[in-house]
Amino acid sequence: NPCSAYPPDGNALTLRGEGVLPEEVGSFIPHPSSFSLSAYPNPFNATTTITFALPTAGAVELRVYDVTGRLVKTLADEKMSAGTHRMTVDGSGLASGVYLARLTTTEQSLTQKLLLIK
Repeated sequence: NPCSAYPPDGNALTLRGEGVLPEEVGSFIPHPSSFSLSAYPNPFNATTTITFALPTAGAVELRVYDVTGRLVKTLADEKMSAGTHRMTVDGSGLASGVYLARLTTTEQSLTQKLLLIK
């Protein structure tokens, strides 16, 4: 499995294929009770919106990697408040293919598979 050795630190990742419905993209949850990560649309052409929920405030890293483990984009590397946050991935300069969005906090991490189709 190509994801089991990714990232280079050897930590195995869990892929979640949950989508966000269009009406959910505009919603706001002030203090979610669970940690979550999703992307809509996915598959996408040009841009997709990554939505993630943080049950507590803290340091957050949101990065996009290609399937070889190479860092493609850093979307966030900062302290964020609890709640639902959204970031846009602009794939216009990327090749078609599979990418991984990895959300990491001090307590846990999640990974979402992204499929860019041009």
